[in-house]
Amino acid sequence: MRKSQNTDVIPALRKIVNANTIHYKTDFEYDAETLKTAAGGDRFLWLSRYGGTELIPEHDAHITDTYAYNTWQYYTDVAYYGIKAFAVEIKGNDGDNPVGDIYELDYMKHKAEVRNTSFNASSVDVTFKPLRREQGATAAIRTFDVTEFIENRSAIFKRYGQAESVRHNLSDEDESRLAVILDEFKTKYMEETARADVNEGFNDSMSAEDYEKIYDFMGENDESEGMEI
Repeated sequence: MRKSQNTDVIPALRKIVNANTIHYKTDFEYDAETLKTAAGGDRFLWLSRYGGTELIPEHDAHITDTYAYNTWQYYTDVAYYGIKAFAVEIKGNDGDNPVGDIYELDYMKHKAEVRNTSFNASSVDVTFKPLRREQGATAAIRTFDVTEFIENRSAIFKRYGQAESVRHNLSDEDESRLAVILDEFKTKYMEETARADVNEGFNDSMSAEDYEKIYDFMGENDESEGMEI
């Protein structure tokens, strides 16, 4: 496993995208916009696959029933999907050029460790878009018990309308426990990675042979179909 410290994050990840991702490369533009607005200390999990990329908050990946958790737990075959997984920590950001540390991950091992250190949310905050498009209309935030939200999700959205955002909240005790776990994960990243740059071995573009192999894979398959998150 490799790492890069105090590196320009977006160019480093883009090089991996250019080498590994064939379809839906534009996914990374959304990742880049998120990284440009990240603050120092923000941590993410990121993966490149043959069909697109995913950037999720590391904190949320440890909370069950979140988009981040379900996404990180979804993939079952690293070779089949072409998974390259990394942890990213932002150290500084001037708005256009986030700098930070990138750690290569053993995806299957890491997702099991995340699953074994995950927590159930105690409540869910849902921000609903205004029902009326009047000038000055504000979004409504409603808080639900997590069990109520999971069991009545469809009915809740039918009653209150389209959600602008959904935030899963941990109890104060679990939030404190997760903070300790995330510190332990960071220590693990540093101990299990060498100082070799994460881009080592990644060329700016794939060989014709590699492209043909992946093109054959993607020709009849789209792993996003049927994915429920």
